[in-house]
Amino acid sequence: MRNILRFCIFFLFSAASNANEIDVSIQAPSFSQKEVTVFVKNNKKFPQVVKIDISNNSSRADVIGTAFLTVPSESNIIQKVFPIEGKKFSNEVYFSYVRGVGDFSKNVERNGYQLPFDTNFEVSVCQFPHGVAPAIDFCAPKGTKIYAAKDGIVVWTVDKFGDGGADSVYFDKANFIEIIHHDGSRALYSHLEKNTLLVKEGQFVKKGDPIADVGLSGQTSGAHLHFHIVKINKDFKEDFVEPIFLNSTNQILELKNGYLMTRESSTPNIAKSPIPLVKEVVTVTCAINVNSDDKTKAVDCYSKNQYETAIGFFLKHVKKNPNDSLSLARLAISYTRLNRHEEALSAYKNAIAKNWISYDFASLYARSLFAMGEKEEAIKWSRRALVLAPTCNDCRRDLAIQLKELGRTKEALELLTKYDTMQKSLGKPQYFQGLIMLLEDEEKILK
Repeated sequence: MRNILRFCIFFLFSAASNANEIDVSIQAPSFSQKEVTVFVKNNKKFPQVVKIDISNNSSRADVIGTAFLTVPSESNIIQKVFPIEGKKFSNEVYFSYVRGVGDFSKNVERNGYQLPFDTNFEVSVCQFPHGVAPAIDFCAPKGTKIYAAKDGIVVWTVDKFGDGGADSVYFDKANFIEIIHHDGSRALYSHLEKNTLLVKEGQFVKKGDPIADVGLSGQTSGAHLHFHIVKINKDFKEDFVEPIFLNSTNQILELKNGYLMTRESSTPNIAKSPIPLVKEVVTVTCAINVNSDDKTKAVDCYSKNQYETAIGFFLKHVKKNPNDSLSLARLAISYTRLNRHEEALSAYKNAIAKNWISYDFASLYARSLFAMGEKEEAIKWSRRALVLAPTCNDCRRDLAIQLKELGRTKEALELLTKYDTMQKSLGKPQYFQGLIMLLEDEEKILK
């Protein structure tokens, strides 16, 4: 009975003290019960989903029962969870959970999307799809107004980055808006212009409402809007959804790469000259000057993120110039970017032997070390990266994630909260609120 009371108290007080999080607690069965009772509170203005695995405290790895729940906005759910056949709950139980934004209870509605631009604006589809994913790049000049493609609630916004560029250093530096729809799917509007966002988290927006402007933030070589739809599944992975755009008479607008689209029409781009912006976002072939030496070709490909080609030229160059430490370092980084970690480790050691070290080198070396199981060594190099570049947020995030993977969640939290507290005291943006929230969830479970 003491155990039951402990779980009830946890639920009541966690809801009050963590108003920005989903709160989960459980009540163990009494001697006359078979089932566990699950309590979930969602404080957000949008639905969240949660998977809760429950085991006996004496054998935490052995899952006895699981609950999959959609928790509507600002609401509570209480659900009974029965044990798997042949197993039973003790009166001391343990649980862990994962959560996301969405709705397990509804099917995807692909229809009903409106082109996210002004009524008479003609926009070019300059990339569709992205590989196998039905994501869309709409090329439009910087400053072009963007409108909501469907009714929904704003889940998340980022509005702190200036112009980006083609280099991978800008990969996670895009301003964006994410909106959840009635069916639980979510639309992402990315590469937005800083200080143009007109919506905030929890706000309801109607289809056709202005939300932001096209920008150049993040990893991009030209102004455009990246737009895609996803919905979380019960494996807590994102399934892409291909949207169907309709005009004002509910006719389907054909969506194809290279087409020109308005809210009312969709036509192949034949009669008109391609707009220059399309050229800015397509991949540019590297090392086109055949008369250049191998190092020049390698650097050209490296700067354009074409790492596979860069590696070939770097290998030729360092074979003739084994003391070129910068080229050795860039060769190693190229391997890491391609997740070829075993080859990367050898290349990093060659660069270190020539006395090369920089913050990005140290940070990426740590990634390959961690991937190859040398985890404590990876932590050491991640810390070196932060010493060399104390304001490197990517380095700080990587170190926090590595600490988390080693079960050192408390250290990871201290690393991030200390930095964000300092940023807040200086009136500067706090970068790690989302990751801190996830780490706090995990730390709460571990306790």
